[in-house]
Amino acid sequence: MTTNTGPDDTDDPDDGDHLDGNGVLGDDGVLGDDGVLNDTDLLGDGDVLRAFRLIDRRLAEAPALGTPRLLRDRLASELIGDADRLGRTLDPAFTLVTHAGGTSTTTGRAALVETVRRQGQAKGAAMTWLRLADLVVDRDVIAGQGVLRTLLAAPLAARQGWRDVEPADRCLTTIPIAFFLRFAGGLMVSEVLYLDAAASKRTVLRNGSGPDPHRCLRLIDGDTDRDTDGDTDRDTASPAAGPAAGRATKGDS
Repeated sequence: MTTNTGPDDTDDPDDGDHLDGNGVLGDDGVLGDDGVLNDTDLLGDGDVLRAFRLIDRRLAEAPALGTPRLLRDRLASELIGDADRLGRTLDPAFTLVTHAGGTSTTTGRAALVETVRRQGQAKGAAMTWLRLADLVVDRDVIAGQGVLRTLLAAPLAARQGWRDVEPADRCLTTIPIAFFLRFAGGLMVSEVLYLDAAASKRTVLRNGSGPDPHRCLRLIDGDTDRDTDGDTDRDTASPAAGPAAGRATKGDS
């Protein structure tokens, strides 16, 4: 589901509402009316893990299917920028066709892997995850819909065209998506991705924080023997607990 969520993905990076009251980010991923993003789950680890929990439910319903496991690995790779892990899920002839704003683009396997590699080289300055609303799985097809979220550290966001960001800020892009994946021979062979560019939202999180990608990956992969400090105590925190996200200004880019 990796895509370029820079300024070209919205009709106008300055067309968002500038919030002024006391609302919160709603469960649908859209900011409310008060300008304060204070729900620790919605931009914490729990928001990232939601998609993996849904995939795990689909696996429990049809344990013989291999397709959900491949999707799980791909989403995990895109979360932290693990290009090697991504590559192991893709057929050599894999293609991604992206439809957005009335245009379409085609991306090959090599270009997609390189995009994720650059994300990994950003050393935590970029995170991408999918908040799934629905997922249908079959032997050789997966279809889903939800919201794609990209969270950037301020220096990286500024290089991508975000304006008026402070060094401690985080910059969040959310965009509704639908996708169709096809599989053959135990690998993904194609994806068709639809982005609702007109509904894309850009939000500056003032002094913001976000999910811990490496802690999320440990939970996804079942390695909870090390806590976030790297020692050998079992991490007993709830997967839904995440850091506070700070103050947010919708469309303040």
